[in-house]
Amino acid sequence: SIDEPIEGSTFASSGSFTATGRGNSFEATGNCTLLAADGEVVVGPLIAQMDGYMEPQLFPWELTVDLDGVPPGTYTLTCITDDPTGGTEGPGTYTDTRTVIVE
Repeated sequence: SIDEPIEGSTFASSGSFTATGRGNSFEATGNCTLLAADGEVVVGPLIAQMDGYMEPQLFPWELTVDLDGVPPGTYTLTCITDDPTGGTEGPGTYTDTRTVIVE
């Protein structure tokens, strides 16, 4: 799950922002992308490296989203856990999103 940024956060197009969250994913990695309204990937995929996995708990992760060259607009930060079995040996993937505004 994404803890930060909160829904509707605004950032400068020449800057960056830190995304944080918690998850439990295969090999302690998930990925995040910044998507335009049409679904085009604008930034990413970025690797969300968690502090552990294979235990019944959520592990923290943190990554930086660089907005250099991203035009002003409304975007969706999408973060997904990994499950190479497609859910046959676990719960499958989890997805969380946040709307962010770049000015």
